[in-house]
Amino acid sequence: MTSSFYDQNLKDSFAMEMEGGDGLLPHHLFPEVRQEIVKDEEFKKAFTILMFSNESTTGGGYVDFTVVWEDDKWKLDQIDTRPPDFDLTAAEVQKLYGDHKVTILEEKDATWGEEAVQVFTYKVEEDGQETFFDIYRNNGQRYEVGSPELVEAEEPEEVEEEPTEQEAAEPIATEESAGFAGNWEREGAQETYYGKIAITGSADGGYQYVGEVLYGQSTADMTGEFVSEGSQAVFVDPNLEGCQ
Repeated sequence: MTSSFYDQNLKDSFAMEMEGGDGLLPHHLFPEVRQEIVKDEEFKKAFTILMFSNESTTGGGYVDFTVVWEDDKWKLDQIDTRPPDFDLTAAEVQKLYGDHKVTILEEKDATWGEEAVQVFTYKVEEDGQETFFDIYRNNGQRYEVGSPELVEAEEPEEVEEEPTEQEAAEPIATEESAGFAGNWEREGAQETYYGKIAITGSADGGYQYVGEVLYGQSTADMTGEFVSEGSQAVFVDPNLEGCQ
């Protein structure tokens, strides 16, 4: 699509959306990622491009343009929208960032409302800086995240001591006490909130953890220890009296 074609045929249609914009087309349209000609007749052409989900276009979708040849020029005849089912590829994510290096780190399950969807976690390298994003493959919704690599909690150094008669008769760590150990993620995470935590067990039956969370514009890292009481994990805050 050329600048002259846009000025002659599409500009008026997007006048409201263009206010405050910084590009030829509204910033949420991505013809450079995927454009498909769906009808090509002598005097009528139709093509479709993607409109990614963002703050102004919640949900995203396809935008279908139909143009006709009249009065010796192409004119916009119709604009239709359809719900998104993009199934974005790694190559299409790369196109969003031009020449910057983009590395897909993982593909994971997520939800969009009640719908089960797939998300790419990827890294963008620019001017020696690394930035991490999640992008919903179904509608193009993107949001910046922290590094997906959690630092594993270090195991405490074990001090060899002579076991008492009772300790020698019982295992130090039972199967039940190891039940919390592992890498965990918040169920039903969305683009505005998520949580990840890595838990390791210790020889005395307690646990250590490291994690990171996002809620809206707020982020936090956390480390600490807790003990288990049956099927419950109990954390006592040493800085706040009576808080557990």
